Amino acid sequence: MIAYIIKSGLLISLFYSFFILFMRRTTFFRFNRVVLLVGSTICLTLPLIEFNFGPAMESMYLPHLVLPASIVGIDGPSAGEVTGSWDWKKILTLVYILGAGSVVLLTAASIVKTVIMIRRGHRTDLPDMRLSVVEEDMPSFSFLRHVVMSREDFEQNPMILTHEQAHVKSLHSVDLLLFSAVLALHWFNPLAWIMRTELKMLHEYEADEAVINQGIDAKLYQLLLVKKAVGAQRFQMANGFNHTKLKNRITMMQSVKSSNWLRLGYVACVPLLAAALCFCTSKSNSLMDAADNAYEATLSYDKVESDSPLEGSTMTHEIDQEAIPFNLVEVKPTFNVGDANAFAKWVNSNLVYPESAKKAHIQGRVMCQFSIDEEGNLVDAKILRGVDEALDNEALRVIKMSPKWEPGFMDGKPVKVTFTFPIIYTLK
Repeated sequence: MIAYIIKSGLLISLFYSFFILFMRRTTFFRFNRVVLLVGSTICLTLPLIEFNFGPAMESMYLPHLVLPASIVGIDGPSAGEVTGSWDWKKILTLVYILGAGSVVLLTAASIVKTVIMIRRGHRTDLPDMRLSVVEEDMPSFSFLRHVVMSREDFEQNPMILTHEQAHVKSLHSVDLLLFSAVLALHWFNPLAWIMRTELKMLHEYEADEAVINQGIDAKLYQLLLVKKAVGAQRFQMANGFNHTKLKNRITMMQSVKSSNWLRLGYVACVPLLAAALCFCTSKSNSLMDAADNAYEATLSYDKVESDSPLEGSTMTHEIDQEAIPFNLVEVKPTFNVGDANAFAKWVNSNLVYPESAKKAHIQGRVMCQFSIDEEGNLVDAKILRGVDEALDNEALRVIKMSPKWEPGFMDGKPVKVTFTFPIIYTLK
């Protein structure tokens, strides 16, 4: 989840920054609004799709297993001893959930408040909408098919009703409801809140344009906007006639229409997002980065220790040109009539945390590589990235003990298949 938030956050930030810098002042109100919503959806969806921008990764990662301390026989703390410590991932997760939950609650409260106000007025059905007229003096607003106006505005300012009808016909409230999902996921990103404001401004620009296009005098309409400009915006999920940034709205009404060629500006955003996506999904930085997003075979111990720095160095290696990567073979090798998880369980049941590493509080990820030959034998076991000599040797010892596998097949013939297998040593 953290990886998804980071990746989608990067894409959204780049896309919103592009919009603010290059497309914000154009007069393509409806087009910009649609692109903004579609682009946000794409930015949220792309990190969920696996892309391979380079050669196929010649590795396989086994499922994550967390084993209890009793398996390794290390003395745990006494029953009454405090053993837990706050993990930074848990803290971040808790803060994120609280923030997202707050956004959802505030959105729900705004909707409830809006619905209550709608029901307080005298309701009348009009073509394509329902009008609620309230006796008190308040700013007019629309939400879904409902328009709420004070009786004074309804009787004296028909331009306001025309403005709110434009909001209803264009389904602007639906845009805000959909964008609430972006805010809930990226509540910590200031650009998301800025873009919510920009989206509401696009709604106002589009509604203003609809009013002017109906033959209403632009100067009279602008004077009405100025007259109604005083007051607070009370309904965050509604489209209010008394909207902020009045100067921008009047300026936009007086602006010369942007050239249609400027719409192609969004094309420049495509390689920017593609480059960001390549960066997010790149597997070429290091085997360590790739393993962070992979399934892991893990040993866990009931001993609280802070993370120690990794020791050792990355070992150079050459891939056997005759072997076929696991992800490319047609029929995958199997272990003990099971899937890859069966081998992970077998490794965990045989691994012993070396005493020297335990006393030195050494922990980390050992990247191993091995092949299953045409006869099902585990061969060519080696360390791709080491942590500590004792941990590396223990990993190799257990892997080399592996019983026979069922070999993999290509075109009906047994073939040699290469695996990359991370083992995580963790002191808890």
